[in-house]
Amino acid sequence: MPALGSTRYTYSDDAWHQIATLKLDRNPFVRKVVADFYWQDQGRGNRKGGYRLRWAHGEHVGYVNLSYDSTAPHKSKHHRLLILSAGEQEEGSIPADAQQSAAMLMAISTHACDISVEIRVGGGGGHQLKIEYHDCQFIMDEA
Repeated sequence: MPALGSTRYTYSDDAWHQIATLKLDRNPFVRKVVADFYWQDQGRGNRKGGYRLRWAHGEHVGYVNLSYDSTAPHKSKHHRLLILSAGEQEEGSIPADAQQSAAMLMAISTHACDISVEIRVGGGGGHQLKIEYHDCQFIMDEA
């Protein structure tokens, strides 16, 4: 998935909006997905914002949500969303929900999938969410 530069998103609703997408061929060797990003709420009022990865094949759709401190901070902060194989851990990072992760990795291993990054800015009339950097990598087992 291509890295995104600094982008400011402004919406006045609580809907999820797609900011990047990738068509991924079936790949039984993907063992981890790492999404790194810096994000920031507009800096005043209530903190809002949401971030998730969406996978889909045919009529099957699933999500992996940011599972900790799920609203954007007022000051830019780095977050890493890890989608790990069962039992795998990475020191210094908090993994995504195990069931959501397993479902996404199973879908990728058995089907071609559309993978999307989705954000929710939050309601309140022109609320802003800044994504300063975004990179999503699919890590495969070594042959």
